[in-house]
Amino acid sequence: MRRKEVAIVGAAETTELGVIPNTSQIQLHADAALNAIADAGLKLSDIDGFATAVETPQQIAHYLGITPTWVDGTSVGGCSFMLHVRHAAAAIEAGLCKTVLITHAESGRSNVGRTPRMTGADSLNGQFELPYGVSTPASMFPIPVLRYMKTHGITHEQLAMVAVVQREWAANNPRATMKEPITVDDVLNSRMIAYPFRLLQCCLVTDGGGALILTSAERAKDFPNKPVYILGTGESVETPMVSQMQSFDSSREMRNCASGISRFSDVQVHIIVRSFHSRPGMTCRWETS
Repeated sequence: MRRKEVAIVGAAETTELGVIPNTSQIQLHADAALNAIADAGLKLSDIDGFATAVETPQQIAHYLGITPTWVDGTSVGGCSFMLHVRHAAAAIEAGLCKTVLITHAESGRSNVGRTPRMTGADSLNGQFELPYGVSTPASMFPIPVLRYMKTHGITHEQLAMVAVVQREWAANNPRATMKEPITVDDVLNSRMIAYPFRLLQCCLVTDGGGALILTSAERAKDFPNKPVYILGTGESVETPMVSQMQSFDSSREMRNCASGISRFSDVQVHIIVRSFHSRPGMTCRWETS
C-alpha cells in the first residue's frame, strides 16, 4: 500500500454510549454508520464499500439499504476493524470501490439482539483451552502476562499503573463511563478475577459502536473534514490459542508497518491495536494533513 493514498474523512460513535437497553446491536451499527456518513457530508447512496465484523456485512448493508460493490467480513476479534482499514485502503487503491464505510457495534451490556459468540467443541480452543476455563480475555491473558512479567521484571504495581493512567485519560473524554480517578492501591485492593488481574484491570462491558469513512486521498480534499491520511499498515497471523503464543514481546505487524514509513517524525497520530482474541493482529499509522 502506498503512503497517503487513502484517507479517513468521517468518524463517529453511536448517539448514546454505555447502557442502551432500548437499541439492538444491528441498530447500533446503523446509528454509528449514519453519524459517520453525516460527519463526512455524504449520503447512504454514496457508499459503495462496506466492512464489519461479528454481524455479517450483507446483513448490515441490507439494514442500511445500501448495495456496495465491495464488502469485507473479516472477523478476528477486537482487531477486526483495524484490519478493515487496511483492506479498505487496498480496495480503494485497486479501484474496487470509492467510498468505504466501516462499522463496529456491540450490545455488550444490555445484550439486545447480540450475535452469540460460540467456541466450537471441535476447534483448537474448544479442545485444548475451553475445558480449563479459558474463554474470555480475563482468563486468556494471565499465563502470557505472567510470563512477560517474569521475563521483564514487571511488578504488580507497575501493571496496576496501566489501569490508573487509562482512567486518567478517560476522564478527559466527556462520554467516558468511568471518570473518577483511581490509585494503584485501589486497583490492587479490588476483587481478584483471574490472577494477576483484578476487577479494575478488566475492560468495561458496555453498549455502543463507532464507524469510519475512507476514500482516496485525491477525493478527500473535497470533504468538509480535514483528511487523516493512512501512512502504512501491517498484518500477521499467529496461533489461534493464547496458550500457544510465542510471546508478547514481538510484533511482526509493527515491523511491517514501520517499513512503510520513511520518517517517524511524519506521524502525528499513532495507533497500535493488536488482537489477542483470535491472534491475527495489525497496526496502522496515520497522520492529519
